[in-house]
Amino acid sequence: MDRLAATIVDQLESLAAKVRAMTVDRARSSLTAFSIGISAATLALFAVVVLVKGLFRLLAVVTTEAGAYGILGGIFLIAAAFIWAKRNDTGEDNG
Repeated sequence: MDRLAATIVDQLESLAAKVRAMTVDRARSSLTAFSIGISAATLALFAVVVLVKGLFRLLAVVTTEAGAYGILGGIFLIAAAFIWAKRNDTGEDNG
C-alpha cells in the first residue's frame, strides 16, 4: 500500500512540474525578455535624445541658434520626406 501511495504522489508531483513548466516558466522567460526589451528601448531613446541635443549644441556653436534650428529642421524634413515616399513601397502595384 505504501508503494501505491508513493507512486500516486510521484505522479502528482510530475504533473505539477509539467504544468509549472508549461505556464510559470514560460511566463517568467517572457516577462524577462519583455523587461530587457523595454530597458533597451528606453536606453536607445535616451541615447537618441542626447545625440540630437548634442548635435544641436554643436551646430549652435558653429552657426547661430537660428541656423542650428534650420539645419536640424531640414534634416528632419528630409528624413520625413524619405519615410513618406517609402510608406507604400512594398513592391506591389496598388493602383
